[in-house]
Amino acid sequence: MESGQFTVANQDEGRRRLSVGTLPYLLSNALFFAYYYSCKSTSRLDWSPAVDELQAHFDRERRPIIYYAWHGDSWWSIYAAMSLPDALRPVGICNDGVLSRLNSTSGSWLGVDMFEFERHGDSSPRDQIIDFVRSRQRHVMVFPDAGGPYRQLKPGVLSIARDANADLVPIRLHVRPDVTIGRSMQHRIPLPFTRIECRWGAPLRADQASVESATQRLERLEVPVKETSPDHST
Repeated sequence: MESGQFTVANQDEGRRRLSVGTLPYLLSNALFFAYYYSCKSTSRLDWSPAVDELQAHFDRERRPIIYYAWHGDSWWSIYAAMSLPDALRPVGICNDGVLSRLNSTSGSWLGVDMFEFERHGDSSPRDQIIDFVRSRQRHVMVFPDAGGPYRQLKPGVLSIARDANADLVPIRLHVRPDVTIGRSMQHRIPLPFTRIECRWGAPLRADQASVESATQRLERLEVPVKETSPDHST
């Protein structure tokens, strides 16, 4: 398994932060990597519909894709990103905060390219992400309710998508067994031997999107998985 590339908006700041907290930073990422790899290697993820349809859309439109999902699905979303073909694989977005850095580097060790923005840099997080998408022409995965209020889509993701001339693709993960923690935000906990169905919705042009339409696309994916159709063959 090849490691992904880790890119930070401010190289000097990234190196300074690493030097200040190297041991706990590396230890937390190593522990997360070891546990997550055991979960991923024993679990199964299927895309519904098949990603061939998404590939056909990208081949036709040639616009970057911004995948978006609720923040509670963020841990399993690493596996979803890893399972996509190279042409569709998104870059994970993280920030330079302490909590984010506790497992952000492990994502790159697992094979996902990561981009870290500055929360209090010379330019806003929004502008840093837009510049990254434009300059690198890469897809990204975002969680538009991060930081709360949860399960409410913030308009910033639409602004980023419009300025980056990107399409929005909603993602919803259905997992079995489904174990969650938290009250205000329920994080799905990765477990070994899990079945994951990753559902994606029809791409939405950013210049035609609203908070309401983008939220509705995501909510339509929340129909419970049918126990009688585990292989998604229909």
